[in-house]
Amino acid sequence: MKFHIRILFFVFLYISTIFAQQPPGVTINAIRSSNSTWHVGSDRVNQDGLKRIASLNLNLPSLGIDQKTKENVIKLTLGLGEIGEVGMSGQRTATHLGIFHNFWSNTAESFTGERLWYHGAAFGSTFILAASGADRKVQDYFQKDPVGSAYGEGAFYLGVVLQPIVGGVLYFIPDAEIKTAGSAVLQATLVQFAYTTLLKGLTGRPDPIENGDPANKQSGTCGNSSDSKAFFQFGKGCTWPSGHTASAFSLISSLYAFYPEKTWIAYVGYPIALAIGLGMVESDEHWLSDVVAGAIMGHIIGWTIGKSFRKDFDELNNPQSSRQVQRHFFSPLISPGGIGIAYQFKF
Repeated sequence: MKFHIRILFFVFLYISTIFAQQPPGVTINAIRSSNSTWHVGSDRVNQDGLKRIASLNLNLPSLGIDQKTKENVIKLTLGLGEIGEVGMSGQRTATHLGIFHNFWSNTAESFTGERLWYHGAAFGSTFILAASGADRKVQDYFQKDPVGSAYGEGAFYLGVVLQPIVGGVLYFIPDAEIKTAGSAVLQATLVQFAYTTLLKGLTGRPDPIENGDPANKQSGTCGNSSDSKAFFQFGKGCTWPSGHTASAFSLISSLYAFYPEKTWIAYVGYPIALAIGLGMVESDEHWLSDVVAGAIMGHIIGWTIGKSFRKDFDELNNPQSSRQVQRHFFSPLISPGGIGIAYQFKF
């Protein structure tokens, strides 16, 4: 059941990436009145190199919606895109990058070039730890609960909620840079979740038996086993790599890559991520090699995406950037006579 839920959620996220890239006019159209008017036109090139090639103004004279409400509606309905925050004059003052910014290219970059060495290290470390018997010895030690079962349970739940909560909080802070950092965290969440879910299904590794007691042996999709070398038990295992650990490390690495000058992120964050990984072993949710692999994979995915968001954010908000990269985003147009959408690109 646990693995089936992950698959369904992954399908939902995949569909979301497709629909989130479409113009969000349908959402705004929901508040249109029968006598509202539409206008399609063009605008001038801004000083920062952003050209508004089409604008769609929606006038709402009969709804009695105040200006602040109109502005909030626009910002909420366009939340997943790349938004230029504009004032009453319609001029962009700051731009943040949306959750699905360069989603596919960032995903591909996370698994190509020198980053392949990290993924190779994740696979290689698993082979060494499992074949050498280190997995079994470490698990024998932690099945005596030297840290405490409560610690393991706490780490389990923290590993589930930490990344999406931090990313979501950052995303809804009204600051373009912080909001972009939240987008980077949430995109890393999607990528690592999809990757670890795929690998769990392909490798079919059972969990360790809880407390080493044969009476706790489970069956089903995510069963358990006392054999640390058991893989490809399809329909009976889905533990490699550790998704909790991958989530924790991708969170910290994406933030640290986005804010490389803030070294406290690494000093505070990585010990927390390690503590979550330790809790996965303590609670018999994972073998040691599951945790090591999840840490390596989560780190490189988070670091790649965070670094990409940092670079693109700086270029998008720096008119003197020499790199000519196409940037697409939607901006709300707000004026005393109505509200609307502008599609813009940088050339």
